Amino acid sequence: MNGIGLDCGNATLKLVLLSPEGKFLWEKTAFHYGAVVQSARRLLGALLAADPGACGCPVVITGNAGDRLKEGCDALAVLGEIPAIHLGVRLLAPEARSAIEIGSQSARFLTGLDQNTPPRFAVNEHCAGGTGSFFEDQMSRLGLKLEDYSRLVGQARSIPRLSGRCAVFAKTDIIHRQQEGVPTPDILLGLCYAMVRNYKAVIVRGLPVEKPVALCGGVGHNQGVIQAVREVFGLTEAELILPEKFPYAGAAGAAEAAMETATCSMGELLASLCGGALEGGDRLCRQPALRVLPGTPPSVPAATGTIPPDGCVLGIDVGSTSTDLVLTGRDGTLIDYQYLRTAGDPEGAVRRGLELVPGDYEFTTLRREIQEGRTLEEMEFHWIDPECDAVLQAGGDENEAEKRLSIAGICCDPENLAAIKAALSPTEWEADAPYCTFQIPYQGGSLTGRFFLNEAALSKFPLSWVREFVRRLPELDRRGRTFLAAQAGLGTEGLSLEWFAVHPDRTMRLCYIRGQDQQMVLFDRDFSLCSEDWQPALTRPEGGDFWETPLHAANLFAAGHAAIANYQAYEQFGDEKYKQKAVYWIRTILPFTHLWEPEDMPSLYYTKPVLSSSDWYFANWVRDHVQWEVLGVFAQSARENIRWDEIDPEIDWLKFQRGITNAALQWMSVHTDDNWRPHNIPETYERYRQGEFDYCFPDTHNSVTGLFGGMFIAPGPIADNIYYLLDREAEAAKSRK
Repeated sequence: MNGIGLDCGNATLKLVLLSPEGKFLWEKTAFHYGAVVQSARRLLGALLAADPGACGCPVVITGNAGDRLKEGCDALAVLGEIPAIHLGVRLLAPEARSAIEIGSQSARFLTGLDQNTPPRFAVNEHCAGGTGSFFEDQMSRLGLKLEDYSRLVGQARSIPRLSGRCAVFAKTDIIHRQQEGVPTPDILLGLCYAMVRNYKAVIVRGLPVEKPVALCGGVGHNQGVIQAVREVFGLTEAELILPEKFPYAGAAGAAEAAMETATCSMGELLASLCGGALEGGDRLCRQPALRVLPGTPPSVPAATGTIPPDGCVLGIDVGSTSTDLVLTGRDGTLIDYQYLRTAGDPEGAVRRGLELVPGDYEFTTLRREIQEGRTLEEMEFHWIDPECDAVLQAGGDENEAEKRLSIAGICCDPENLAAIKAALSPTEWEADAPYCTFQIPYQGGSLTGRFFLNEAALSKFPLSWVREFVRRLPELDRRGRTFLAAQAGLGTEGLSLEWFAVHPDRTMRLCYIRGQDQQMVLFDRDFSLCSEDWQPALTRPEGGDFWETPLHAANLFAAGHAAIANYQAYEQFGDEKYKQKAVYWIRTILPFTHLWEPEDMPSLYYTKPVLSSSDWYFANWVRDHVQWEVLGVFAQSARENIRWDEIDPEIDWLKFQRGITNAALQWMSVHTDDNWRPHNIPETYERYRQGEFDYCFPDTHNSVTGLFGGMFIAPGPIADNIYYLLDREAEAAKSRK
């Protein structure tokens, strides 16, 4: 008997009639616009009209909108979305080993399809950044029809860098690219690449992409997405499969399952839908449409401020950047409205909105300034608290400069930005990543420059200052070399200017290199050399590195080895100063160590969060916790028979050593898959895939995702610490006897 599969997605319904041999006998797609029950009824009716014999065929549904149909038909079987896609891809593209499925508001990745075990998979969170609706949103903002996407993408000549993390960020990037004169087809192709890169980074992550790969879901209609998938995932034409019925993978999988497990026929389902039992499931669709009352200006809605006797209705819209609350009467009359910044806390924003009352300072001020025709930047120059705002407006707030700088980064002055770029004459330009980085011609070569601002804030920079900076750059270069020669006796031979940076306050840094040495010279906004007191040290401090810690702080691994070296010097020469330095350096590994053991996160015990990254690109390291540095220091100390608990008895170093070793063992014990790799050394990827590091253990634990990663820990240091601790415990037990 034939089987029927109904895929109830976020935007569409897909219905498939499948033969026992896997042949498509009938298929159709319909947009439901939230009216799932009515749309399903019409779609099933269309199938019945085309093939009356389908009435007795078994049916299975899938998709996250299918619960409404299940409510009125207990016998109706529901198949999970991942199993449905798995079965469907196996039917449509049996040679595929992985599947990329991207729908209107959902995205999934499956791998290991050729195995007899269930596939490994990942799905998106509640965001449309990596889904089909992402394109729909951007096309609407560009005033274009979605069906024209593929045609326009075919006209693209370049691929601009755009954000695919969020529709809000994408909108900002689109505006910037339009201001730069980037053609619309190029922008649309850039969006495809942005979406696919986001899909790979957020959804696929560390899962293996086994080839060939099947592409399913509605975005398969978009030629730009197909091109982006091939390039981003490094697939040849043969390695990317676009099945003939690619939009119907989930429905086909449900139809195949229906022929084996279904207990409900299409006739029974259709009868339940027509019986009115599910009408309540679509109550939202019967609500009257909201309308703007006559005479209401669109910028300043007329609000009565009075709650009518028959009650009112509250509407809440929580967005990524703003939260809106609207209070209306039952007849649609606007009573009050509130606008708040979400600020990453949607629940808190809603709570604040519900606490506010008509006449609140923030909104009365906003309403007045809208009526006055103030600019967005003028309306942003406020604090919510009236007293604090009064100080700010009077010019007495010490944070005024930071406030103005933040506001400057909202709206771009395209004319001044273009003039600034013309003054710089860049050969390359990377905007908003998060600052502006570029290459300019300089003395027969190329020089890297950075403005630590986004393009919007840079567009507010005085053009005259930028022109003066470009004119005086050779002079600043000479003065910087002179300073280094005079203050550090470096001379200028082999010294070259590598890059310069301009800060928001217009202070400047010029960075010189010679071999492996790097020196910095600072200038004030008036182009004068900063006083020596404000100049950075001209040598790297002991134990400093350039990555996880700033140059004024010690790297834990280096600090530990400094402690070992100084103690060995003490043993060799007997000089007490070496012992004091050894104690100093070993204690530098203590700050910020997790000295507690949370019940829900035992692996954190005695590990180190990376809190002091020198590059704020790595600010997310605050969520990551590592142990290899301190673990290695204790292992080396054990091999040298250095007993820190006896050298520095004020601290229980044995407890610390036991804690960091237990953390490594904990991470080893819960590491049951290969969902990690040594991500910070790309040249090791292939060696990792070949299994060279299978005996190693991860050194990084992400406290947010729970995943492991980073570099790898060999079992040797773990074993060294275990044997040392066991020996010390045996000694203690023997001494007690």
